[in-house]
Amino acid sequence: MNVTVRLVAADDADAVVALFDRCGIACHCRYWHFEGTKNDWLARCAFDAQTNAAELSHAIREGRAKDGTAVVAFAGAHVVGWAKLFPKADARKLLRQGPYHAHSATHTSNVWCLGCVLIDPTCRRSGVARSLVAGLESAARSLGAVAVEAFPRVGHGPVSDEELWMGIADHLDAAGFRVIAGEAPYPVYQLALA
Repeated sequence: MNVTVRLVAADDADAVVALFDRCGIACHCRYWHFEGTKNDWLARCAFDAQTNAAELSHAIREGRAKDGTAVVAFAGAHVVGWAKLFPKADARKLLRQGPYHAHSATHTSNVWCLGCVLIDPTCRRSGVARSLVAGLESAARSLGAVAVEAFPRVGHGPVSDEELWMGIADHLDAAGFRVIAGEAPYPVYQLALA
């Protein structure tokens, strides 16, 4: 599939929200920024997904790096892929997760994290995710990053699409990321830019 990949822009907000809606993803990439309990989060996704959509739209329109930055893939005028980027300094919830807790104290200045990846179901297995990951390097450099870290789920067998929301290890390997911490099923990958 022929796609164009670039950093998300304020004018992309509606198209990005439409991607999440087409995919039936109620979180709208807000999980890492939600401060309530797990049950509060589940209730919000089940009964108040429009708040998640509104928050994502607002973050993109405002150009907020901590929760509204991403690399997006376009097929024509449609956003068909999203790869969230946010500063590691703002990744507290991610780094509190058991497998990554030991990694949380490592260097954070100008390190960005790949927060999640979403591909339109009609475009999966057509190279969109690989194109998004390949586009991370130039996008992160433009943001002043010295490195990008990723936290893919790695299985010892087939991994479902639902488990790949943090990226695909093979795509990260192909883009030059290397494992710097952790181990399967929860390794930490890094692409050094400096």
